[in-house]
Amino acid sequence: MWKLIACGLWVAFAALLTAAPAAAEEGRDKFLQQRCNLCHGIATDGVEKLGSSPAVADDPFGEEDASNGPPDLSLVGDRHQSEWIVAFLRKEVDLDGRKHPMGFTGTEAELDSIVAYLSELGKTPDESSPGSD
Repeated sequence: MWKLIACGLWVAFAALLTAAPAAAEEGRDKFLQQRCNLCHGIATDGVEKLGSSPAVADDPFGEEDASNGPPDLSLVGDRHQSEWIVAFLRKEVDLDGRKHPMGFTGTEAELDSIVAYLSELGKTPDESSPGSD
């Protein structure tokens, strides 16, 4: 009986480990489909910003000066919890007195995917493992 339980726990743990990369990949796809890269690049993941003003690579998530343009999001997952990112994208919270300029228009599932992806950015492998948040 204990072997069966241990085997079940191992399978569940393995599923969690493989689900995180799949969710992040789906979130990256949704990030691009929602055209978030018109304003934001993610240099660490090869996502190029397509808009006209440069992303601010040395100011991840625009915490220094909004006049420099939209920030590169390479470290956003290291700086903010996923719950805060959701609230920011819904324009429910601000960052230094500024709300996100665009309200999120996708579905809840798309938002969840994008936030799962963003939450992993900038974290070391130990930090991004399941259960570390």
